[in-house]
Amino acid sequence: YVSTISTHLNWGASYFVNDVYRRFIRPEASEKRLVWVGRLMTVALMVCASLLALLLQDAFQAFRLLLTIGAGTGLLFLLRWFWVRINVWSEISAMVFSFLISLFFEFGPYGGLEDWQKFVLSVALTTTGWITVTLLTQATPKEKLDEFRASLSLKDGEIRKGLKATLLSTTAIYAVLFATGAVIFANYGLALGLFIVSIACGYGVRRIV
Repeated sequence: YVSTISTHLNWGASYFVNDVYRRFIRPEASEKRLVWVGRLMTVALMVCASLLALLLQDAFQAFRLLLTIGAGTGLLFLLRWFWVRINVWSEISAMVFSFLISLFFEFGPYGGLEDWQKFVLSVALTTTGWITVTLLTQATPKEKLDEFRASLSLKDGEIRKGLKATLLSTTAIYAVLFATGAVIFANYGLALGLFIVSIACGYGVRRIV
């Protein structure tokens, strides 16, 4: 587990240094200064994680919290490929809103809500927040968008094929997961049906790609 902890601490520190500090706070910072900022951020992340761990009752609560945080940003990560108005502030605000809202519902006065209620409220409030930020901030310059499109070198119809492959792949993976659960609970009829769905989706992906 130590390697996993180290990996996530390094990830978090590198995200802050490269995507926030060097980009927005001090673009001209030297490599030596960036290394020190990364070290300080690693310590800060470890302290925050330790404090949060003291508030958790069990591992399932941690999993539920992570699921709620991820649900709040999920819609943004899909729409950013289709709505050019989404910018960097949309993503930053979505992550911040989702994190704070999830903590509020988990540890605040509304901690007694059902899991699905926390899930829905987190998605609704986070989505409202990042859309508001998106509309209040400047759009990404058209030159940047054109440069990004050119770097993709997509042919006609490839985006449509990619969406179909993504949908089929996701369905196949979840079908296998639920089929495995059905086997464990001796529901073999359901398991067989789900395995067939998974195989069919896999075949569809193979034909597309």
